[in-house]
Amino acid sequence: MDQESALDEECLALESIFEDKFTRLQADKIRLVISAEGAEDDSSGSIPLYLELHIPPGYPDAAPQPDLSNINNAPYAPAVKDQAIAQITAEAESQLGECMLYNLAEWAKEQLPEWLEQSIVERSMPAAAAPVDPVAPSAKEESQFKGMSKNQKRRHFDKYGAAEEKPRGWDWVDIVSHLSKGPNKPEAVAA
Repeated sequence: MDQESALDEECLALESIFEDKFTRLQADKIRLVISAEGAEDDSSGSIPLYLELHIPPGYPDAAPQPDLSNINNAPYAPAVKDQAIAQITAEAESQLGECMLYNLAEWAKEQLPEWLEQSIVERSMPAAAAPVDPVAPSAKEESQFKGMSKNQKRRHFDKYGAAEEKPRGWDWVDIVSHLSKGPNKPEAVAA
């Protein structure tokens, strides 16, 4: 049996196991939505991990390359994502020569609570490296967003990671400057 048909069979098995949490994006790329054990109903508050695996031509003798850059993985801290990629790659290297996609998914499911906890801890810790001046950042932020439209601000926050809830009024237009840009009034003509 050639490698491509073996991969097709493995993807078929994954699709029957994971159902709607498995997607074959391309012939050599799959996505698995992994939830923590016991959190299949999504009512426990667990955040799923969107694991994308690029399958190289020599699979299963070559390890699949994990990718966690999916936008839905924003709740996970970047350092935790890097650590998870390294751990998944190491686990894949230990299983070379055999079909490993299901084993990697199950292993990631076991590790998911630990990664989520590390992300929560990392995001809750203040940056100790640089002292924070409470006045300077707000002035910088205000000047940075002053000339931006609502859509530009939304794109900026989406691109640069505003994973948590945005503060009330973050996209409000300054009403005084908005009204001062009103239509030009015709000058009164003396009669």
